[in-house]
Amino acid sequence: MIGEIPPHRSAEPSVEYAGEQEQIAASVRTSTGVPTRGSSWPGNCDRPAKGNSMYDTEDTPLTAERDTSEGGSLDFSSFMQRFADDMKGYVHAQRRYLTLHLTEKVSILMGKVMQQMVLFVALGMALLFLNIALALYLGDLLASRPLGFVVVAGFYLLLLGIFSLWWSNGGKDRFVIDRINDLNDNDD
Repeated sequence: MIGEIPPHRSAEPSVEYAGEQEQIAASVRTSTGVPTRGSSWPGNCDRPAKGNSMYDTEDTPLTAERDTSEGGSLDFSSFMQRFADDMKGYVHAQRRYLTLHLTEKVSILMGKVMQQMVLFVALGMALLFLNIALALYLGDLLASRPLGFVVVAGFYLLLLGIFSLWWSNGGKDRFVIDRINDLNDNDD
């Protein structure tokens, strides 16, 4: 059955085991003033027995010279000094974290910019030579090479006009917001 104790075992620990456990708990209570897990304060009260801990206030008046658990005196100026040192360390750590985080963001951005630049230059060169070939071909069909270049240039002026209308009617804002979202999506 669940909860039953086998007949060869008793519910109470042996006297030797209980004595060892109490000795260990007592040594921990007297050295730190804090009960261990599973032990209780003597007499089941809220604090250790008199003389056993730093919480004993009946014999020691509340003064700045009272000892701490580390063995030093309880002094407001030393507390504030340690607090200030901890805060300086925290601020320094946060500054280093922010520097590393920004460095990571900038390096990711620079990598993307470099990739886009290489892609832009390669596609630009290919497009340039394709446009020259198209202008020469159209010039041969129209029996005038300069007219072939004018037709190709007119096509690109038409594309520029369409792009200008799109950019001025909210395309710029959507483009910038999309780039910001792309940068923030890399945080995951």
